[in-house]
Amino acid sequence: MPEKTLRPSSGRHDAVKKDKAAKTAKTPPAAKQSGSKGASSKNEYDPADLDTWFLVLVDTWWKDQHGFKLFEVSGEPEDDGSIIAREWRCAAELEPPGGFKFGHQKFKQGSKKLKRKARLLREPKQAYVEVSVRRMTHGKGGSFVEIEFEQERVSEAYTRLALRSVLGKMS
Repeated sequence: MPEKTLRPSSGRHDAVKKDKAAKTAKTPPAAKQSGSKGASSKNEYDPADLDTWFLVLVDTWWKDQHGFKLFEVSGEPEDDGSIIAREWRCAAELEPPGGFKFGHQKFKQGSKKLKRKARLLREPKQAYVEVSVRRMTHGKGGSFVEIEFEQERVSEAYTRLALRSVLGKMS
């Protein structure tokens, strides 16, 4: 990404502007976009080229079921909540007879590449927390992740959502 030319000032202000410009850039600085074969590869990023982290996203609509979504993301959210991400989905094909043990769901990646997700982390009735995952493989030669302390982290996200709701009503 070409660096903006800024007019001279005290120095600190310019550094803040450069830092803000880097944070709000649509393409993470270290990211390499996929090849330009067709429109489907536009704005896709290879996870091997990125520093990624995982988050659990909760929504007021899912509260009764204690539901959540798992995302692998790169960088920090833009001002509008957009971020480079891909969803990981519960791997029903890995579910043992009788179901997963409580708090031990297995997730497979929803797509091979990460994409820019507009406003993913900006919805007022949603909240998220960063989570750690364990990467594992299964006998069928595939890989999956399991969230460490899954239910505790989901509960933490719902607590943040409740606080967000209370603080929103106070302002």
